Amino acid sequence: MSYASRRRSAWKRQTFLTHPRCEYCKRDIGLGREFGLRQATVDHIVARRDGGADNPSNWALVCLECNQVKADRPFDPGVLTGVVSYRRVAA
Repeated sequence: MSYASRRRSAWKRQTFLTHPRCEYCKRDIGLGREFGLRQATVDHIVARRDGGADNPSNWALVCLECNQVKADRPFDPGVLTGVVSYRRVAA
C-alpha cells in the first residue's frame, strides 16, 4: 500500500468516527466490504485528472454507490438524484 493510500485510509477511519454518513446522499455508511454499496470510500471532489489535490481538502467520505455514480465528474446533486430518490423509497 502506498503512502497516499495509507493516508487516505487513515483519514477515512478518523472521519468515519465523527461523521458516519455519506456526504452526498446522507445515508449511514460502514467500514468494510460487508456493507456493499454502503461501504465508506474516499472521493476526490475534484478528480485528480482534472487537477484536484490528493489531500483532505479535496476528499469527501461517501458511500461506494455515490462514488461510482459520480465517477470522475464534478459533484452535481442532480446526477445523484436517482440514487437518493431510490434509497428514500427503499428505506
